[in-house]
Amino acid sequence: MKRTIALLIATAATVSAQPATRRATNLTTLLAYPGFFHARPIVIVGKVAVDKDQLRLSDDNASIHLIFKGGTAPDGLDEVRGEFWDLGRMKADDIRLSTYDLRQTFKIDPDASWPRPGDVTAIIATAVSPAVLPAQASIRAIELNPDRYLDQKVAITGQFSGRNLLGEMPDAPGKSRYDFVLRSSDAAIWVTNMRPRLKDNNGKEFELGLDATGAIVLGDEALTPDSSRFWPADVYTPGGPQPSFDKQYVRDYCERLGWDKTAPGPELPEEVVVETRARYVEAFERLTGLSFEDYVADPDVVLR
Repeated sequence: MKRTIALLIATAATVSAQPATRRATNLTTLLAYPGFFHARPIVIVGKVAVDKDQLRLSDDNASIHLIFKGGTAPDGLDEVRGEFWDLGRMKADDIRLSTYDLRQTFKIDPDASWPRPGDVTAIIATAVSPAVLPAQASIRAIELNPDRYLDQKVAITGQFSGRNLLGEMPDAPGKSRYDFVLRSSDAAIWVTNMRPRLKDNNGKEFELGLDATGAIVLGDEALTPDSSRFWPADVYTPGGPQPSFDKQYVRDYCERLGWDKTAPGPELPEEVVVETRARYVEAFERLTGLSFEDYVADPDVVLR
């Protein structure tokens, strides 16, 4: 996918019963959506330095309080792993705060009113290591280093996630009808103003479009005998033609006639039409376990 970057960059969080995956993000996105990222594990890139007796992580656009008990951070650009806290979304008696001096660490007076959401934020770092600049663009690389790729054309691959189907993103950019999420194992981005196209492992493209509500839907056939080439396993023999469940029966008939494949094509006798239809019906019944007649009578039977 080649596209000049005009993306609202945001990290992803998988909605799952499993432990949360550490997600790549950047300071601009992190501070724009503190409620979304609160208490989530993250990985982020920036420069670590002491500013007014406080350790901070900074880039060209923003900075944030960094709490790291693991020693001295390496010089230069660092990759920080840890958890983001928005203290306004925590309570003073939160057990996670019990090991910290609120006045000294967060500049919070415990006897005064508690800060509002977004007022006091911090990254509780578990590891800080030298950042390695990516050799090529990827979803993770763009997420961690957005300024590096700004206004450049990039080619990236990822898993299509529709209009935030998994709730991984904090907000939709609302830039076009075709905004969609592209995700990898530890990062995600919004792609705007580009109609999504999907390809399977064989290179077949799937057309996507919008329904009346604006939801992205599949507008093409998928996993049919024509696109997936189903063959009966009990008579399959490698290295030769197969009795397939598709229109190959028609092709074979035309080949036997010596047709030169220019219009108009040959008339198909009733026997060829009936036999071709029978192959599609058999494929449907084998794949679904349903009677084709039942499907014709009530198409919704395949959804039950």
